[in-house]
Amino acid sequence: ALATEEHRQPIDLEQGTTLRGCLAILGADRSRLLITLPVLCADLRSLANLVSDLGALYTEAATGNREKAGEELVQYLQFSEWHNQVLEEPEAALARQWAAAAMAGGEIAIPYESPDGDEGGEALAFEPVRVPADALIALETVAEQYGTSVAAVLLATWQVLLWRLTNQPQMTFGTLFEGRGYEELKPTIGPFAKYLPVRCTIQGAASFGEVFRRMDVAFGEAALHLD
Repeated sequence: ALATEEHRQPIDLEQGTTLRGCLAILGADRSRLLITLPVLCADLRSLANLVSDLGALYTEAATGNREKAGEELVQYLQFSEWHNQVLEEPEAALARQWAAAAMAGGEIAIPYESPDGDEGGEALAFEPVRVPADALIALETVAEQYGTSVAAVLLATWQVLLWRLTNQPQMTFGTLFEGRGYEELKPTIGPFAKYLPVRCTIQGAASFGEVFRRMDVAFGEAALHLD
């Protein structure tokens, strides 16, 4: 309940702080730290990095043993300046053309879907799903069998279901990519993750294996335009 209430609190980017923390004391030797960051400042990987850094600092304070300082991390500001330079290069125009072509005509009309602007519809929300360990192992086995990723298998399976519901063979999905292709960016905090259009077509009586391979190719094509 406390986490939900904290999540609902608005963040004032102009007057307030971008990082907000709330320490909940659960008992004499139990506590929980809730950290809130706007998506404009950090992505999911950034939160994991932040928690890891806090854990290391806590261990140092508790034990008095300070770990040897590593190399200086790349800051998001440095990456942003480089990325802005990339956007001015001729290849950036080609990337924008690719994105426009990938998104053209890929909309999905689901049966019984509420029309836009329907005030009676419920607000969009994320619903977390815990995947059982045996199901995850099975997914990893299938992905390895077809030489692709678990993400591509899941998205291909989702497309097959939508294809059966809509009879629409070509679809475009907004897909989240981590955006940390360089090793130096993995421990950095910042909004590196981005959504890119992944477009895939199901032709005729294609097998699941063929759909997996097509989706893997679509993932690879989108990944080429991350930078």
